[in-house]
Amino acid sequence: MRRFLTPTHAALCAMCLAFAGCSSLPGQGTADGSPGTSAAPSPVLTVPAAMAFDVGRSTVKPALARQLNALGTQLNARPGTRVNILGHGDDNRSESANRLLAQDRALSVRDYLIARGVSIIRLRAEGRPANRQLEIHLSDVAPPKASR
Repeated sequence: MRRFLTPTHAALCAMCLAFAGCSSLPGQGTADGSPGTSAAPSPVLTVPAAMAFDVGRSTVKPALARQLNALGTQLNARPGTRVNILGHGDDNRSESANRLLAQDRALSVRDYLIARGVSIIRLRAEGRPANRQLEIHLSDVAPPKASR
């Protein structure tokens, strides 16, 4: 299934890309004009581990908090957007410890967005222990079809 960039998604992508310092929207290629190589949709917001959390901790750092505040505002203006949060683990930890840490970090981001008024129904949090960055993916929900 091919995903298309909707106007809502494009607005959120542009806002998040500005924070992340990226050069292009998903599906629009790179700054040098070459096409993107990934078949999967790009994350809207990718935050390196060092900017998001302290080592071994799941408390949101101020740099990430600023980005989440802006994202929360944008999400509240667009109630049809769902969010998938992928937490990350640390280097030099056991697999089981990393799995728990990654899940705790994803839940911390989810809880932070909930505190900014984003509905929990729209948020999904999961840990990826092998991942070394926080990823936040957005998807638009199709409006319900009118019944006859």
